[in-house]
Order: sequence, then C-alpha cells, then structure tokens
Amino acid sequence: MSARLFGSSLVFFLLFGGAGTLFGQADTEIGDFWFRLQINKKLDKRWSIGTDLQLRRQDEYVFGDQNIFRLPSVYSVRLWAFCKLDKNWTLIYSPAAFFQNYQLRNSGELSGTRELRTQAGGMHSLELGRFTLRNRLLYEYRWIDFDREVFRHQHRLRLQNAVFFKLAQLSEKSRLDLMFFNEFFFATPDYRSFGFDQNRDFLGVRGQHGFVDWALGYQYTRHRQGEIHFNRHSLLTSLNLNF
Repeated sequence: MSARLFGSSLVFFLLFGGAGTLFGQADTEIGDFWFRLQINKKLDKRWSIGTDLQLRRQDEYVFGDQNIFRLPSVYSVRLWAFCKLDKNWTLIYSPAAFFQNYQLRNSGELSGTRELRTQAGGMHSLELGRFTLRNRLLYEYRWIDFDREVFRHQHRLRLQNAVFFKLAQLSEKSRLDLMFFNEFFFATPDYRSFGFDQNRDFLGVRGQHGFVDWALGYQYTRHRQGEIHFNRHSLLTSLNLNF
C-alpha cells in the first residue's frame, strides 16, 4: 500500500505538477532569497508543536536589478501541531498563520497585502535503503486582505512529494542528504484563478546534526495570478531546531 501510495502521488505530480508550464510563457522572471526558521518542541511520543518564521527578499525585476536581497517579498509567522500515528503516518495541523506579502508594480512601487491562513492534512514517510520518500497533502484556507473592507477567500490543496538520498552517515545522529521535492498547488475559484495556482521544484542538500536540521538549495516556482505568470528563481535556506 505504501509503494502504491507513493507511485500514485509520483504519477500525479509528473502529470499535473508540470501543468503550469502549459499556460504559456512567463510574463515576469523574479529572483529571490527565502529563509525559513522552524522551532519544534516534542511533548510526548506522539505529539509535538512548533512555529516557523519566514523571511523572503526579491530583486527589483521591473528595472532589471538582480540583487535578490533588494526588496521585501514575504514576512510570515505560523503555528504547527503534529500527531505521529505510527512509524509512517503523521497528522499535521496549523491553526493560524499571518503573512505580509509584497508585489512590485510596473511603476516600481511596492504594494502590500496581509492574509491569515490555516492548514490541515497528513504526511506519509517510507524508507527504502538509502532513500527516504515523503508524501504530504494539505488543505489550506486563505483569508486575503482580511484587514480591508474588500477581502477574498481562497481554498487550496497542496501536494508535496519529496525524495531524500543519504550521501553520508557522519555519526549516529548526523547525516547528509541530497534532497528533491515537488509541490503542486490547486486553488478553488476566486476572481483571479481556478485550478493550477503554482508549482515548486527544489533541489539541494540537507544536513541533520543532533537537534539541528538544515537545508540549502535552488527552488524554481511557476506561479499564476489570473492571466499573469511568474517564474521565481529562489535561493532557499531553512533551519529547523527540534527540542
């Protein structure tokens, strides 16, 4: 059943994860920097809680400036709860998250939106020799421009399939992995889009050293907003502290 689950998910994102490229050429190419810090606290054998902070910067692409630290892109904070059902299955719940988003207009001015989010879903993990396979499906609710008179709601499904290949076992609690993941976003109708929302592909390295878990790599994102398409090229870094 586990192998079938992974196979089905793999076929899904190979067929639909690349569907974003079928919407025509991107209108905008953006370079950005993405840092994510997550702190997790284990409560008992099954339950743990956490919070993550995200900082994203972007280049001034309207004027051809390729400095990925030039302008703000996203600031966010999110709460998490995890319930480990057994060796392979984990339930995931995020009761609340706050996002401050920035978009660069053609005039060169930044426009900002604020949103609240909540998520719920599950993750399945499977170890096959030097490979670790992780399949995660989340439902996400977004309340965009919640602080304005005119706001909107969006519902998304997020399917992520990740593959880790062990490069080296440095010690009992220390290892280095090659890491790849694809995440496909499917959005319910709103006034701008329906169906394909965005698709992310990441390739990099991950290290685990005791309670510290880090990752560094390149992420390509194909993002649709109505009839506008963005290609984001990100230097992505993450740091997880597990207590």
